[in-house]
Amino acid sequence: MSLLHNDLVSTTPTDESAMRTQISCIYRSSRYRDAFLFDISKCTPTYTERQCMKLVKQQHPHAHACIPLNDGPKRYLEVYITPVNDTNDILHKGIIFDDLKLTILPCTAVADQSHVVTLKLSRIPLYTDDLVYEGLQKSLSVFGRLLDFGVYKDKDTDFFMGNGYAVLDPFQHDDIAAELKYANLVSLLS
Repeated sequence: MSLLHNDLVSTTPTDESAMRTQISCIYRSSRYRDAFLFDISKCTPTYTERQCMKLVKQQHPHAHACIPLNDGPKRYLEVYITPVNDTNDILHKGIIFDDLKLTILPCTAVADQSHVVTLKLSRIPLYTDDLVYEGLQKSLSVFGRLLDFGVYKDKDTDFFMGNGYAVLDPFQHDDIAAELKYANLVSLLS
């Protein structure tokens, strides 16, 4: 369960008639700044890339560019829309696939120079989501820009089991003042 994106919750309802929500987690740079990346991998058995692009245009008519891409088996769309023209709120409304009962929410692209690091977190204090969120935000943000972090919960009981993950980008431009630079992230093998 993502704590950083808790306003954009992935859902898998037990009721088959209910709409599911998928949050795209694609940590890559784009051709230009401000791209929205949609993971359409779950749709491609039913929809072609072109059909997905048509849905983007129907639901977000002011989007001015859309490029289908892939990283191995992961298929995604790189979509561009200027903030002033984003009247349908593409970040929070995403692309709706009615017949699949699926809404796909995008993520934003990272900077070209980014070096995305994924961390497996264990032995996290067994606090409430709010306290874990606050603690992880504070302790991890010294190492880079937090792209996502969260905790793993038991699927049957929703209990937090003390494990989680973090995705961060430690890249900074050279002209950043020394007191604002991120701390070095070092891995220790035991």
